Amino acid sequence: MREILKQLVLADQQALAQLLRLYKAVDKETERFAHLTGIRCPQLCGVCCRSTKVEATVFEMLPLAIALWSTRKGLSWLKEFEKNNKKKRCLFFRPDPRHKRNGRCGVYPHRPLICRLFGFSVNKDKQNAYAYGGCKTMKTVYPKSFTRAQEIIKKNRKFVTMSDFTRHAAGIGIGHEQKAYPINTAARLALEKIGFELEKYQWKCKI
Repeated sequence: MREILKQLVLADQQALAQLLRLYKAVDKETERFAHLTGIRCPQLCGVCCRSTKVEATVFEMLPLAIALWSTRKGLSWLKEFEKNNKKKRCLFFRPDPRHKRNGRCGVYPHRPLICRLFGFSVNKDKQNAYAYGGCKTMKTVYPKSFTRAQEIIKKNRKFVTMSDFTRHAAGIGIGHEQKAYPINTAARLALEKIGFELEKYQWKCKI
């Protein structure tokens, strides 16, 4: 992955390094939120991954694109997106063979912001107080944890909100398109961008 990063212009290298640091900060904050509240995803729950409404920016998907090209999977994934261009659910979802509605993320370490934050973050309401919408599945499966989360948030503990993180990502990504696309489209465009850079610099990998 580092070898491909070196092929990018310095501004992109610096922006991606900041994005990766942001992802670490997001993971640290969501882990703290989970520890405080007891909130967790039901085992092998695939509700979010099957949603047709998950969106991300191309910039957020660049670390995944670089990882895929680094392992020589970039071209095969571009073909996968072309083959399944009408499918709206995330193509990186890996269904459980015993129950197709369950499963897990196939690219978990490189997932975008919404996949890291949903269900484990708060926002501010019109009164500037913390508000937690959570996830319907979590609320149904773990009602006590959901209630505990609401109670803890009312105590005005300090949280970094989902909006804080998305604004930070947008600031890092200045110079990159900020439009949010359906996740498959964002991933495809990110793969194409990195693939173009590799071809431009005649990078020695099978793309």
